This record gives sequence, structure tokens and C-alpha cells, in this order.
Amino acid sequence: MNYDDFLKEQSASSCFFCGFPSEPFVDENEHCYVVLARAPYTADHLLVVPKDHVIFLNELSSAQLDAAMALITKWTAKLHETYPGLTLLLRDGLTGGELGKSVNHLHFHLIPKVAVTAVGNRDDREYFDNETFSLKTEEFKEKFKVEN
Repeated sequence: MNYDDFLKEQSASSCFFCGFPSEPFVDENEHCYVVLARAPYTADHLLVVPKDHVIFLNELSSAQLDAAMALITKWTAKLHETYPGLTLLLRDGLTGGELGKSVNHLHFHLIPKVAVTAVGNRDDREYFDNETFSLKTEEFKEKFKVEN
């Protein structure tokens, strides 16, 4: 499914990331979780997402920010075992407008092998169905030796 088509199906009153607890996590801690991007820019594109519904960075508590940074640091190191570099992208604020933001929930992208200028074209992104997403998550865990 095309990512824009997926977004059109989402309820304006629901938060996509708040519904993620049913998704297969790559990793998590008390305040945040790591999940493969369902509409990735590149292979092995990860998202670090606060478990609480937060829209702006300044709304995070110190504990939440520390938890996010712990996972970002851990998974940056893991991704560097395979990729020479990555882009860390913070998405906060409300949807719409010139930023092209699609979710009203703060999150961080860990994007291997992509220039910042390449990020932002949703037209070419595919949204993975549940079966494909679960398969890709398992492949990622095997590739990066994730133990649950």
C-alpha cells in the first residue's frame, strides 16, 4: 500500500504510534520503543518512539529524553556495524504545513545510507502490510542479532 493511501485511512483523532504496542518491537526500555519503519526511506530504517503521547521535544521529561538517547545510541552503534553512516532525524510538531509531517507524535528516525535532502518524498514509499512488516522485523532481528 502506498504511504499516502495509508495515511488517508487513518482517523484524524487516533495516533498511529500510540497504537504500536501491538507491533513487533525491535527493542524497548521503560519510556521508548524501537520499531522498523513501516514506510521506510531505506532498508533497516528504524524509529525510536516515546511510549507516552508527546508532540514536542520540550514536552519530554529528562527520563524520557535519556531513555530515547540510550536507544538512539545503542542502535546507531548497531547500524554502524553494517552501514558507514546514517541520518538521525527528529520529527516533532503538528502534521500538515510545509514540513510534510504525517504523525502528531514525536519520534526519531535512524536512517542508514541516505542524505537529508533525500528524505521527504512520500510518493515512493510503500507501507508494509502486517505480514510483510512482521517478516521484515524478524529478518532485521536476525541480521543484527537482536535477542528478545
